[in-house]
Amino acid sequence: MAADKVLKYMNKTDDRTKALLKLVDLLQKIFDPTDACNMHCVGCWSGTYGHKNNMSYEDMDKIVTQGKELGTYLYFMTGGEPTVRKNDILKLAEKHNDCMFGLFSNSTLIDEELCKKIVELGNITFLLSIEGTPETNDGRRGDGHYAAVMKAMDLLKQYGIIFGTSICYTRANVEAVTDEKFLRFIADKGARFGFYFHYMPVGQNAAPELMPTLEQREEIIKKIRWVRTGDNDIGFFPMDFQNDGEFVGGCIAGGRNYFHINAQETPRDFIPTTRFSTISTIPIPCFPPSSFSSLMISETFISFR
Repeated sequence: MAADKVLKYMNKTDDRTKALLKLVDLLQKIFDPTDACNMHCVGCWSGTYGHKNNMSYEDMDKIVTQGKELGTYLYFMTGGEPTVRKNDILKLAEKHNDCMFGLFSNSTLIDEELCKKIVELGNITFLLSIEGTPETNDGRRGDGHYAAVMKAMDLLKQYGIIFGTSICYTRANVEAVTDEKFLRFIADKGARFGFYFHYMPVGQNAAPELMPTLEQREEIIKKIRWVRTGDNDIGFFPMDFQNDGEFVGGCIAGGRNYFHINAQETPRDFIPTTRFSTISTIPIPCFPPSSFSSLMISETFISFR
């Protein structure tokens, strides 16, 4: 579906969610500049593989250059903590000023100097990790993290930088991250959109006890969709990465419209249990030498589509 048609559909209340998620589905790629992270959150695989897995600037540039050949101009970065590589990311955004970059970040390295540069560039946004109250957030992410997020939000709002949130909901925090007061609070802080991800036990430090229950997942669907109905004045648009799959024709993994590229061959939390992991999660050494087009028309890729 063409982007102009998607945007037209967004004017219709009933199709607003489907249209926005379809737009993201069609146009996105995700890559990890690094596996390095300066935090050690409970149950998180990120950072447990050491700090040696890093994409070179040349590889990141190749991803974007080849992606644009296929019509992709929206790139999300995860990790690790992307801002560990902020200098290269700023350089990349400056070169590809016709693209938009969204960084999933823990907020700790966002400072005034970085905000000034982002204002100058105009094509970087953030999705800040936050999990409810100071207690539910720091209980998993570590003392002082909530305060770091508050500081980052204040800076981004001060400099007029549009940003969103990345909320990992667990069995322990699901009520806190869906509470109406919390949603109004982050909207007042300046967050305008956000993704919800249910906790997936992946990696060496997996904590299966944090997985939300079936009942909690059913309830969160209702709460998130209520926020999107227009029957309230909460200035925040939430998207549920897993439970909103129906709006984009099912799971976007498995060689459909989704690439998650990293510097090593390991599954990611988006698709940890599918047999398609090594197709949708592409390690740098497996890059086709010319472009993504080579991969997309290959017999292996077509067989999974």
